[in-house]
Amino acid sequence: NIWPGMDFADSKNALRTQIFRLRKNLEEMGFMRTGQHSCNFDIVFENGFYVFDPGNCCMIDSDRFEDSIKRADYIRAEEPDKAIDIYREIIDIYKGEYLAENPYSEWIFIIRSRYHRLFIQSVLRLLELLKAKRQYVDIIDIYERTIAFEPFEEALQIYFLESLLELKEYKNALSHYNYIT
Repeated sequence: NIWPGMDFADSKNALRTQIFRLRKNLEEMGFMRTGQHSCNFDIVFENGFYVFDPGNCCMIDSDRFEDSIKRADYIRAEEPDKAIDIYREIIDIYKGEYLAENPYSEWIFIIRSRYHRLFIQSVLRLLELLKAKRQYVDIIDIYERTIAFEPFEEALQIYFLESLLELKEYKNALSHYNYIT
């Protein structure tokens, strides 16, 4: 999988050599763990697999993304202002397709689709909260920041058009409606 189209007589040894070199380079750069309570990385061999351990101080954006969604969804009804802030953070975390630089790996497709779906759901929940608070300018701002990720999501278009109408921007609403239809 690492070297497609190449046959190695001793592929396990080739991989072991590459991991050794990677560990050595990470050590030289100061990224490898030096003590038990270190925030640095480690690569360990467990149960026949090499495992990358990011350390205790490493934040993984996909974990932060999912945790934030759970938190915002949980407090949405009782604390809408706090939920709005968290949903805004979610939009800042999301940078587009998960591992977009690797478009042809089939194992990524399900994960990519899941994160995209969670992002769109979060945006729609945020817009719903903003609409309830009549914050139409904020809805337009969120629409403009997120539409590049899902230009054909009808619900986003509706929130945008309704906000333009509420702000009495009839020409812009009509122009956008004609464009999008």
